Amino acid sequence: ALIPVLVMISLSFVLMENNYNSYKEMKITSSITQLMYNVSEIIHTMQVERGLSAGYVSSQSDKLKESLLQQRAIVDEKIKLLNLKIRTLDVDKIAIIQSNIKIFEDDATFLGTLRKKINLKETSEANAISKYNKIIDNVLDITLNIAFTNHDIELIRYISTLFSISHLKEFLGQERAYGTIMLQQQSATMQEYVNFMQIIGAQRTHLDMFEQFATQTYKNLFANMLSSEQVEQITEYENHIKNRDFTNLDSSVWFKLTTNNIDNMKILEDKLLDQINAQVDKNLENGRQELVLWFLAITLTLMVTLII
Repeated sequence: ALIPVLVMISLSFVLMENNYNSYKEMKITSSITQLMYNVSEIIHTMQVERGLSAGYVSSQSDKLKESLLQQRAIVDEKIKLLNLKIRTLDVDKIAIIQSNIKIFEDDATFLGTLRKKINLKETSEANAISKYNKIIDNVLDITLNIAFTNHDIELIRYISTLFSISHLKEFLGQERAYGTIMLQQQSATMQEYVNFMQIIGAQRTHLDMFEQFATQTYKNLFANMLSSEQVEQITEYENHIKNRDFTNLDSSVWFKLTTNNIDNMKILEDKLLDQINAQVDKNLENGRQELVLWFLAITLTLMVTLII
């Protein structure tokens, strides 16, 4: 009589162990997912610094210097907050993004050298943009690698949507930087023009990715944003730049329009981050409840068996 009961109890313990391992994975995911907000903040603030840096290097005056210095202070604060968050996590929990973090630490040190060159205007605007792009691309990869730590389909979908929006924001930031340079110069080199056109083309890939993974709610929010008067003005500027027609185009207006558009995408990004955190908390709570239920079921089974 005890043999089938013991088999059943053993099977229950195996199932409980599987649930416990899933719960542990969810806790690790929760810890890593908390970094995504800091990553998003760094990308957003560094994109602004890149645009201001490109504008400052290409400008004959120092009118952007004060704004640039203020933005650098904001970026430094965001970097400090990310490093503090990383130190609160176990090394094992962040193994999948450890290489990105190491590169980011090196890039943060290099950023000081790059800023000095920008202050002295000892680097070209194209080279400055390229260096910032490299730093931001590595930080963007952190979001992608975090997606690989998840097994929850809904969570993967949210993170993939976030990844596509983050890249769209990044390409908009690059477009803002190159557009600012060309409008300030009222002309464009062949390389600047080609880069500008490539950036506009690259946005299509991440728009397709967004359409594939985003829920209908976020598709509607994104569609409303694209239909705004602000985006129409940006499109008008883009068409003029494509035709190499720089007359009556103001670089400060372009910078303001594109910055507002990027800020609106940041609002959408923050909504997704809240959704991801809510989904992670929900998964954790469900996992906790399942563990408790399994423990109660096994305990009850054992007690009934002993009494009988």
